[in-house]
Amino acid sequence: MSCHPASDKQIGYAESLVEYLEKEQHRSAARYKTKVADAHTCISKMSKLIDQMKEIRTEIQDADKEMS
Repeated sequence: MSCHPASDKQIGYAESLVEYLEKEQHRSAARYKTKVADAHTCISKMSKLIDQMKEIRTEIQDADKEMS
């Protein structure tokens, strides 16, 4: 199955989400960093990773709100 490359905007957003996970010391940050690097050539893979990382970010932010 062929796949179109991810856009620069999509790649930048995914990388910023990885940076957020690293900053929050999330246990999967390194794994997502590798997956994002591998997904540059496929927009659908990148979209899936972005969705997963956005969900994790929301969970982290919700937990932070509960702690406040």
